[in-house]
Amino acid sequence: MFSPVTKRLLPYSIVILLGYVGFSLPLPILPEMFLDPEKSILPFSYSLTKRNILLGLFMSSYPLGQFFGAPVIGKFSDMIGRKKMIIISLCGTTMGYLVTAFGCTFSTLGIIFFGLFLCGFCEGNVAIAQSVIADITEKEKKTFHFGWINFFVCLGFIIGPFVGGKLADSSSSRFFTFATPFWIAALMTLTGIMIIIWGSQETLRVRKQKIEPFFHSFTFLFRSPRLRIVYLANFFLALGFFSFFRFMPVYLERTFDFSISELAYAMVYNSIAFAISLLIFVNPLSKRFSARSLTGIFSLFLGISFIIFIFPSYSGSIYWSVPIVGFCLAISMTNGSVLVSDMAHGDSQGEAMGSLQAVQVSAEILTGIGGGLVAASFPFLPLCIGAAMSVICFMILHVNRKKIQEAIR
Repeated sequence: MFSPVTKRLLPYSIVILLGYVGFSLPLPILPEMFLDPEKSILPFSYSLTKRNILLGLFMSSYPLGQFFGAPVIGKFSDMIGRKKMIIISLCGTTMGYLVTAFGCTFSTLGIIFFGLFLCGFCEGNVAIAQSVIADITEKEKKTFHFGWINFFVCLGFIIGPFVGGKLADSSSSRFFTFATPFWIAALMTLTGIMIIIWGSQETLRVRKQKIEPFFHSFTFLFRSPRLRIVYLANFFLALGFFSFFRFMPVYLERTFDFSISELAYAMVYNSIAFAISLLIFVNPLSKRFSARSLTGIFSLFLGISFIIFIFPSYSGSIYWSVPIVGFCLAISMTNGSVLVSDMAHGDSQGEAMGSLQAVQVSAEILTGIGGGLVAASFPFLPLCIGAAMSVICFMILHVNRKKIQEAIR
């Protein structure tokens, strides 16, 4: 049923599924945790503008941790091995979820921020799994397996928001609070540790012997001229899709007064469209077009799809507009990662993919802070800005297409 490569990748894929279920469990509750005056953990006297700014800041705490942690985790996975590094990172993520749950229980903002930051710092499983693909698969099959990893990410985003919306709904049970999704996320991460310990094999064949200073990992972006262009393109692409991921719930809540359960359903619907696109379209398209072409064209389509999403004035439009966004996201995000892996050297895959994650989360930080500021007055504006950023990604790849082709050869 599964190829030998897919079987070796399966434990890492399951861990990614559990990790992203855990990560996405709290996503539907964040707008209500900060914006709803009656249920919020914030004082009732806080204005809507202040609430939106704090929402943006706390949305940025997790990616801020990823920004500092991803390059380090990726680099150390090149040195000590994929399996050992992912176990260490999952232990740290478990601690982060537990800290966040305590913070929610006692409504302590500082503890919540630190817990989310710790989760982000230790969250390196996608970059490690992508490095595993580079370790064990042929170049021609790389896009398929990158799509496979993204499929499990997507499943996590289907299950997580739906379950998280229910677990935080106190009307369903008096035992459910804002802290409940974080307790469950910690339990799922512990399960992931057990799966890696007993179910995975080490895939790194040649380990880096040179031990470099801790902060040396953060300079990889500047030490790799061949990757700068594709990192820059992925940065603007990430600005685009994080503008959508982060502020689609805020837009729907402010514009159409969606409840927490309705927000969860909308996020699940987008993830289903994403997953179906990965299964049906990613592999056939990769056989006909290069990763650069697919990333560029579909980042342009992605920007157009954001405008299509916000243009209608009735809530039912999400049933036909969201699948368009999901389709464009699936193709552009998958091939953007493949493009980086194709251009990176074989002994630096962990560092390259970790640096890509840092590039992406730096965009997530900017969208969290900047989007929170503009969404307070214009909830549709972050999505418009995201559309413009996606178009810039297309322009970068189109202008530099010859340089990229020569670097891959």
